Amino acid sequence: MEVFPILTLGERIRKLRKGRGLTLEALAGTKLTKGMLSLIENNKAVPSIESLNYIASQLGVDVSDLLQDENVQELRDILEQVEKLYFTDTKTLNNNKKYQQIKQMIEPFINHLTKGYESARLTELYGYSLYHVSEDKEDKNWKKYILSSAQMYEEMNLVDRRASVGTFQVKVQFRNHKYETALKMLLAERDYLEKNFPYMSPTTRLELDYLEAVLHFAVGNSLAAIRVIEDAIAFSKVHKVFYHIDDLYRITIGYGLVNHDEEKINNYLKKLLGYANFVEDPFYYAFNDYTEAEVRLFKHQDYEGVIRLVDKYVTGLDDTEVLKPYFFLTKGKALYGLGRYQEAVQWLERVEIPPFLPHPFDLTIFYVGDSYLALCYLELGQIETALKFATRAKEKTTPLPDTLFKSFIIDTYKKIVQHIV
Repeated sequence: MEVFPILTLGERIRKLRKGRGLTLEALAGTKLTKGMLSLIENNKAVPSIESLNYIASQLGVDVSDLLQDENVQELRDILEQVEKLYFTDTKTLNNNKKYQQIKQMIEPFINHLTKGYESARLTELYGYSLYHVSEDKEDKNWKKYILSSAQMYEEMNLVDRRASVGTFQVKVQFRNHKYETALKMLLAERDYLEKNFPYMSPTTRLELDYLEAVLHFAVGNSLAAIRVIEDAIAFSKVHKVFYHIDDLYRITIGYGLVNHDEEKINNYLKKLLGYANFVEDPFYYAFNDYTEAEVRLFKHQDYEGVIRLVDKYVTGLDDTEVLKPYFFLTKGKALYGLGRYQEAVQWLERVEIPPFLPHPFDLTIFYVGDSYLALCYLELGQIETALKFATRAKEKTTPLPDTLFKSFIIDTYKKIVQHIV
């Protein structure tokens, strides 16, 4: 890539033309007139993109080289607008609409983005927007832009941005429940980054740790997941960077819940509460109460105590709205334990699995709700309805890793089938 002093577009074209020993007529060739080229060189006419491409070809340079100074500021301005929209909370703007707008904002530039941070980031965000607005998520059109941005970041030695692009592709596989594929991709990506870049930021290291732990859990390799989590926590303490630490605590607590592992629950819940007291976020206190309610269910069968604990959350959660389906489910399970089957059905049928929860632990927790519905309908004498929910829970958990919750789902299915036989 040629480096130019700060010149106007016309001055840059003239300097390159003379440096190559070309006359105005020679550079104009067959697609421009000598007079038009003279106006362009004297900054009295603005060339079209088509003309710029032609001039660049005649001079043997990239269009981005000709536009270097003007283009960078323009791209910087558009990137600032795109970034602001990209990080807009989806509560205030429909998610699909947001990505449609990003796509439209970048589209006029996308075929002329070749070098520099602004070009790489806009190419990356364009790829993300194509993925999100595509009805067919298997359509790989978005991927070529993601890979192009990764190459640009790599040329600039921007390892953190390069890693972010790689982990996006991992997350796509994860959202599609292709956990084995996602794990293989992540481990290959991590190995490549660590071998080819001498330094990555602590936050990028922790991002990779978090995803690796999540995926090890997802494929049923809990020992590897715990090892990665403990290494990440030790790394965080040394470097005083606590990115994703709360997520690591919560995923381990999730493991404890679906396997009734009190030691893991108590150990990591204590850590999470310490974090909660520091950040003063009501979500973590609600999550603590949800966890305590679940422990009361499987350890003490304290159904009345569970209902008292969750009732303050089943309406008006505000900042902890995301936990509402969990509390509905827990209350329904407690009502079943009390023999209040009709009430239990009413709460269990209000449970909707959030669309952003592809992890097997969360999915298994919610599929257990179908098993409890099956048990309620069995007690109410509605055998066919019971079988429908029991079958659905069993089928949905079949590809998921083995847990005590999954065993409960299978046992419930067998119990209902025996009633029919």
